[in-house]
Amino acid sequence: MRRKPDISSLLSLLDDEDEATAVEAMANLLDRGDEVAPYLAELQESPDPLLRRRVHQLESALTVRRRRNGFSRLLAVPRPDIARVLVELHLQWFDNDPLPEMAARVAAFIAGGRNSGVRNLNAVSAYFRKCGIVAEHETTLRPENYCVGVALADRVGAASLWVLLAKLLLPEDSGVRIVRHVEEFALCEFDKDRDGNWIDDFPDGHDHSIDAVRYATERIWRRKVTWAPIWLSWVTGDWRS
Repeated sequence: MRRKPDISSLLSLLDDEDEATAVEAMANLLDRGDEVAPYLAELQESPDPLLRRRVHQLESALTVRRRRNGFSRLLAVPRPDIARVLVELHLQWFDNDPLPEMAARVAAFIAGGRNSGVRNLNAVSAYFRKCGIVAEHETTLRPENYCVGVALADRVGAASLWVLLAKLLLPEDSGVRIVRHVEEFALCEFDKDRDGNWIDDFPDGHDHSIDAVRYATERIWRRKVTWAPIWLSWVTGDWRS
């Protein structure tokens, strides 16, 4: 294949003994995207071990970029296929896992719930308890918690992942929809007066989920009780006091 002069010049620097020079050339080649893929394929079996290593590094980086770009396109549609999204998210981290196997694992979990008669959130909670599901806090320090294959095998995963699986379990006419409201609580702070002093009040606006929680729990916090530990378990879906 006839190489473009600029690409040819960059490829010639891949076996440079100076690491900084080679890294800069690799970065410029990556910027060219899939345009350089055919040229890299020609160099895969080079007798130079240093050149082969750097070519393989470039090919791996391009593969990851393709996979991530494809995942972004999957999320860009108005109503993405949740099951496929979960499988593709898993493959972002565990790219050697067979896609059909991961898809079958998700399908089996969903089929098990539907065969158990899951029709509402209470039934979802019962199915999750039966399966021994454990929901972990959201954190970027444990990416495996967002990988559906690992979560279904270990029965431990991020709460948001189980929410997506719960949505898949429910029939289309369940009336349940997913609402992300974490940011409202995380960003909520007291208001200030004209002089910049904190006042005992919250600013109005961007608080739909906060209001929804307040309305849903009003019957509890308006009750006159001496002391009662109250907690909300998203797994059981019940308020207990």
